[in-house]
Amino acid sequence: MKILNAQQTKEADQYTIDHEPISSINLMERASNAFAQVFHDQIKCTGKVHIFCGTGNNGGDGFAVGRILHHFGYKVQCYLVNSFSCLSDDCIENQTKMDQIQEVDILEGIGTIDIKAKDVIIDAIFGSGLDRAISGIHKTVIEYLNQLNNTKVALDTPSGLAIDKPLDSIIFKADYTISFQLPKLAQLLPQHEKFVGKLILADIGLHPSYLKEVKTNYHYLDDYFIKKAIYKRKPLFSHKGTNGHGLIIAGSQGKIGAAQLAIKACIKSGSGLVSGFIPKFGHDIIQSQSPETMLHLDAKDYISNIYLDLSHYQGVGVGPGIDQRPETIKAFINLLRNAKQPIVIDADGINIIANDAVMHRFIPKNSILSPHPGEFKRLVKGWKDEYERLEKQKDYAFKYQCYIILKGRNTSISTPEGHVYFNSTGNPGMASAGSGDVLTGILTGLLAQGYNPLESSLLGTFIHGRAGDLALAKESYESLIASDIINHLGQAFKSIQDE
Repeated sequence: MKILNAQQTKEADQYTIDHEPISSINLMERASNAFAQVFHDQIKCTGKVHIFCGTGNNGGDGFAVGRILHHFGYKVQCYLVNSFSCLSDDCIENQTKMDQIQEVDILEGIGTIDIKAKDVIIDAIFGSGLDRAISGIHKTVIEYLNQLNNTKVALDTPSGLAIDKPLDSIIFKADYTISFQLPKLAQLLPQHEKFVGKLILADIGLHPSYLKEVKTNYHYLDDYFIKKAIYKRKPLFSHKGTNGHGLIIAGSQGKIGAAQLAIKACIKSGSGLVSGFIPKFGHDIIQSQSPETMLHLDAKDYISNIYLDLSHYQGVGVGPGIDQRPETIKAFINLLRNAKQPIVIDADGINIIANDAVMHRFIPKNSILSPHPGEFKRLVKGWKDEYERLEKQKDYAFKYQCYIILKGRNTSISTPEGHVYFNSTGNPGMASAGSGDVLTGILTGLLAQGYNPLESSLLGTFIHGRAGDLALAKESYESLIASDIINHLGQAFKSIQDE
């Protein structure tokens, strides 16, 4: 699924109007019906719905939504937040239709607003094309609404949130954002979580030809793309020799669990054979927990000499819990220099690279790095906001010809070609120790089976999040642990298999 900028969003509307063809007022009606249906299905409202409308087409959507919700049986009050600017033609038409049902309240201040505790607020003041800071009566109204504890819903995008760039403006704080057709870039960035709330997409039937042809570097991973473009069924005559051999290099004193989690996830992700290279002391621990694993032992109780020939493995993952002893760092550097294929680098592997300016150049081409935000901050020396962070992520992937999986809500995957994919699966319960080690194992297992680094990054991230979501059905945000993710990998893979 593509993520469009403000200009492309406007072009998508106009292309649909010109080529369906459909009038702009009827496209607005269709979008408003889609919004209203999602609202009715997913938002609990036992009181009145208060809809605050601007003078542009977002306001026109708001008036249309008010009329539709009235016909659904809701009690509705619409407000025109007007600083004496001209209304768009479609906004005028829908305000007129709403006035025929119930008079629209023209706001010049907040004194006439009466919102009860059970009422729901819909923000339709400004849409996705906003490119300036909000001021005047609009700012006053949003400041007032942000102070209320009512359920708040943004129509398409929260007012004040520019979808392409940072904007020094007050922003409506929504509990839910019902976005038309596609997500917007700004809605996926962590710094905007308190404004966007839960993101829900409403399909408004934009013309498929435009969506197919339009060029963008930003994408949103969904089930359809994963099923149709990435996932590959195992051949019926496959065997362990054709399903690849994965190698996990991990563990140290106090962190042998990281090795166990990564190895188990690699096994559960479909790799035909899985080997582990671990410190000497970990043999009995890993062998008793993962009898499917073949183990190679360092001579010491920490990683000191990775003596294996990596060409024997189709997937290699290194870093979870290896620590940063001087001998470990030397062994890791030698591994990078000798690797002739892409590898997965996580955790202490990333930290070792971050601590030495020269080390970045040793990353094997097309390797996959999977840092959490703290680790990535060490790699690139910080950022001022999420837009700069995103640029640094893209720049790093391009400069060192690697894939960066920056973990978190809407995990972002940047490619050497400059593309960024945002993940749609996962939940806050996965923000706990060991979850990243599981991802390392999944990525390694997919590489071992013949998925290329891009496919492994996208499928691995999506499946990791899906398994976490399935685990959450039985657990809570507080109780979900990394092992729960592993235990639900089978269901996660089944969820993307066509019958």
